[in-house]
Amino acid sequence: MLIRCILITGSPGVGKTTIAKALSHELRIPWLNVAQVVSSHNLGIYDPESDTYDVDVNVLRSTLIRTIKEDVIVDSVIPDILPKSMVKLVIVLRLDPIEMAKRLIKRGWKLRKILENVEAELLSVITYEAVRYYGTNKVVEVNTTGKDVKTIVREILDILKGRRRDEYKPFSIDWLRRYRDPLDVSRKVLKMLKEPQLRADQEHS
Repeated sequence: MLIRCILITGSPGVGKTTIAKALSHELRIPWLNVAQVVSSHNLGIYDPESDTYDVDVNVLRSTLIRTIKEDVIVDSVIPDILPKSMVKLVIVLRLDPIEMAKRLIKRGWKLRKILENVEAELLSVITYEAVRYYGTNKVVEVNTTGKDVKTIVREILDILKGRRRDEYKPFSIDWLRRYRDPLDVSRKVLKMLKEPQLRADQEHS
């Protein structure tokens, strides 16, 4: 049986799990969260600062190959975790870096990890890694900024049906056009950390 998965990836905070679950419901195929696989198989070392695991990608890939027996929607912050032959489409979710920073602040992340991930989103790091591994034909980008779940899922369904594919090609989203100075973004994040409401949300997260 040829297994063809849909991989939902992107920086932390962009909405991968929420969208993967919604798409799973819409397409009526299972959803697999890679972080849960890492945890249940003790494949990585947990980092409490960022609520993520440091994991050997090769070991993780081998585990997923053994685990996946049917078409699934895979949700992972690491894009290159499945063999190319198992992947039908890679959907990189993108989010305005400032909006992403707000979400990570509310999750209680430390400043260093927030800035690392904001910079990665600014520089399209996840898209670059996905394209390097899977090639441009299997990778699309979807901007989630300011959109509800239904809208995002509808866009993904259009892509799966072959509609408006060119609008979602890799690197079509360039945050550096909006934020020309990455240092200015860092300054905005530092300012947000001082905002009373965000700080209160962080303390109660």
